[in-house]
Amino acid sequence: MATDDPPDMVTLRCNDSVDRLLRRAVARSEAHGLDVFEVIDHSGDAADLGLAIPDAKLVLFSNPLGAAELMLAKPRIAIDLPIKLLIYEDKAGEVFVSYNSLAYLASRYRLTDSEADVLQIVETIALQTRSNP
Repeated sequence: MATDDPPDMVTLRCNDSVDRLLRRAVARSEAHGLDVFEVIDHSGDAADLGLAIPDAKLVLFSNPLGAAELMLAKPRIAIDLPIKLLIYEDKAGEVFVSYNSLAYLASRYRLTDSEADVLQIVETIALQTRSNP
């Protein structure tokens, strides 16, 4: 866990490059039957503006049926969907995977256990992304 994590964020230190972790995150998401909606290349966008920041990619993915059911029950949860996984390198060159904790999202929206189970996949994907192929 990173020492400067905001409350309710989980950060895992990784021993691989951002690009390899990104490919792994997308592959693992798709293997779980999830839709990968977008990969936002924050560092690439900054480079387009002439700014250099460490490598950072944000992966947005979801189980559309599960997300739709959550939004029917808790419409405001849509602001936190699709699920996000941040893969980034810090200034020291260390690489991390971060995501909002399930406990945070469950508490924020007062989710039942079965509703929270829909979001559990972010932790699964993060742990699988962190592990070696």
